[in-house]
Amino acid sequence: MRSILLILMLGAFVFADAQGGSGSILIQAKPVKSGDKLKLARKRFYLFNGGLKENTQLLDRIKSAAFTSRDCYYTHAKASPAFMCWLQQENCDGPFCRPVLPGEVAGVPEFDVAYKKGLTLYNSKPALALSWLINNLDAPLVAGYYDQQRAYVDRVLGGLKPLQTTQATITAAEAYFVDLPVNDKGQKYLVSTIIPVELGDKSFVWTCEVTDLGPNKFLSKVPLPLKANAKCQVTEVKQQICKTEACPAK
Repeated sequence: MRSILLILMLGAFVFADAQGGSGSILIQAKPVKSGDKLKLARKRFYLFNGGLKENTQLLDRIKSAAFTSRDCYYTHAKASPAFMCWLQQENCDGPFCRPVLPGEVAGVPEFDVAYKKGLTLYNSKPALALSWLINNLDAPLVAGYYDQQRAYVDRVLGGLKPLQTTQATITAAEAYFVDLPVNDKGQKYLVSTIIPVELGDKSFVWTCEVTDLGPNKFLSKVPLPLKANAKCQVTEVKQQICKTEACPAK
């Protein structure tokens, strides 16, 4: 089992206000191994006040929540193998993840149908048909999985409001939380993916405590291991496994 997927590097850029009681904190999600970067790109991070002890109810809900994987969702939605391979190619949760290239249309049945629909709707203008292709897909393929994820997050949060949410970037897998209060006594936060990150046939949620973020603490490194430790809870989410057809090599 791999030991570490990424490190959260917490850089505090402190700009004291007139009372000297506030600042900004930068959080970067950095994969330790380059092969794991794609798994973290575009993933959302949630920030909460308090640490693991103060958020035990949230941790309990994470451990008990049922989650449907991406491949199972699209299998149940009757997506074609080509459509699912297109998603898997860049670890996308849905078709809005990246542009559909002209050369990809004919190879994915759903794209081909949506493109031809667009040609009819937009007076045979190929550029418009391609630009609006995603909007002309069947509704379950456009936003159905996002809607399912949103419902999952609502159940897990149970009314708890995160301080902020942010999404990791595509290339560097960096996530930023800014304009957070800091003080001389130090600040304690909780960072969580909430939504499980799929690795092969398993899915994990990382929930890690970040402490000592006072104005004099400029850098903290928090490893996110596959085994829990004093600062990180690693929850393996049990889910149904849906086997998909092998995708062609890139």
